[in-house]
Amino acid sequence: MRQIISNTEKRCKAGLATLFPVRIPGCHSCVLALLMACLCLPAGADTVTLRDGRILVGTVTAADAKSVTIKLKSDVVIKLRLTDLAPAEQYRLKVAHEAPTTAGEHLALGQFCLAHSLVGPARRHFEQAASLDPRHESQVELRLEELDELLAEQIYRRILKLGQAGRYQKALDQIRALTQKFPRTAPAGWSARLADSYRQAAVARDKARRDKTNKTGRSKKDLAREMARERDRQHLRGRTQGYMKEASLRRLEALRSEGEGNENRSLQGFRASSSEYEKALDAVQRYRRLVRDRRHLQQALGWQQEIIHAWALLAISAAHLRARQGNWKDAHRWLGLAIRLEPLNSDARRLHKKVGERRIVKSLQKLTNAKPIIKNR
Repeated sequence: MRQIISNTEKRCKAGLATLFPVRIPGCHSCVLALLMACLCLPAGADTVTLRDGRILVGTVTAADAKSVTIKLKSDVVIKLRLTDLAPAEQYRLKVAHEAPTTAGEHLALGQFCLAHSLVGPARRHFEQAASLDPRHESQVELRLEELDELLAEQIYRRILKLGQAGRYQKALDQIRALTQKFPRTAPAGWSARLADSYRQAAVARDKARRDKTNKTGRSKKDLAREMARERDRQHLRGRTQGYMKEASLRRLEALRSEGEGNENRSLQGFRASSSEYEKALDAVQRYRRLVRDRRHLQQALGWQQEIIHAWALLAISAAHLRARQGNWKDAHRWLGLAIRLEPLNSDARRLHKKVGERRIVKSLQKLTNAKPIIKNR
């Protein structure tokens, strides 16, 4: 079944290439999609495409010059005005209801197709009208010129989109095809004026790319060194984020243990978290030395400030714990770490002074309570 659909798709594309020699954006794909959809419909099913793009599947029971009636699969009967349908669907029903036979009818259908951008049917009806009645040749020539203008405008819009997207070479190919097929149309003149600017833009872009690739004549060794430096930056960035996350988890565990009254486990968590913060600070400082652009440098500075502030808060929390345990020496050491990290932290300085005073008082008490040593003679 897949092979059959594939072969059918190839034959449809070949037929569409002959029907539409000038490629219109989306034309081949849309018509091909409709053809493939019709192949997948059950036998005897009719499709009616509305103006908003919806497709009704059922059986057309009646159709005239003003309306069409369709019976859906759910046995619901819908009567639609012809103007509610898509232009291609209106044309199909007009031709099916009453096939044109005279030159006037062909002219009217051609004018309808021209107004709704149905290029192929419009050209066919105009040529048939001229062949049926030579008196309409002048009018048909005017309509064919309008048709060429319409096709040229469609190609010109395509050229503008390609130029806005920076695809200058394809835009130049389309300009060449337009000027060769429709040389007398106004869009051909417009596109010819665009060709020089597109060529200059393409040359400037290629030169900028070469300058960016071979800036200051860098050798392969320099490029390899830059790639290795970028890998180191990515590695250090990942390590910094990992250490910060691990330190935050250890700090939360320590605070939870302190709330539960398990002071020894809390102290172990504070020490482990402090070690992770130290690793993170070392990694982010190495990362700062490798980055060159402003954005990554600001990111590294932000991480460094975040690490220092969190580490200082951790040290103050550990100092409170050791002070409650009566270990003033260790509390004094933790507060000294907090001051080294944040010298302007007023809380750390105030607590450091109080703990230092208590440590001095405790040392004096030990000296006054000490027993004299008597040597035996």
